Amino acid sequence: MKTYNANNSSFPHFGNWLKSYIKRNKIQNAGLAKKLNRELSTINGYKLRKSIQSSIVWDLSIALEHNIFAELAAQLPTHFSMPDKENKELEELKAKVAQLTSERNLLKEILENRK
Repeated sequence: MKTYNANNSSFPHFGNWLKSYIKRNKIQNAGLAKKLNRELSTINGYKLRKSIQSSIVWDLSIALEHNIFAELAAQLPTHFSMPDKENKELEELKAKVAQLTSERNLLKEILENRK
């Protein structure tokens, strides 16, 4: 396992992401603050922070009805491991593709032999 070097990280600036999301989805800051039971100044503070506690991300995800964790995770390199459930589903889909490919090839062979 490689050693993590924070200086080389392309860690997304959470505050910039939040500002962009709020603007893109035309969300009222005051409404979001009310939904989270927080002061408007707190919401504005979130938009300035590079990083934020995961419990706050969780609360924002619930309030915005948007899986922020998944969106952030999608920015990680594709070779990173995934949760076991997703790995299992991926393996099942790969097996199904292999089965369908085999069936297709068999059908092609049958049709070619009819000629």
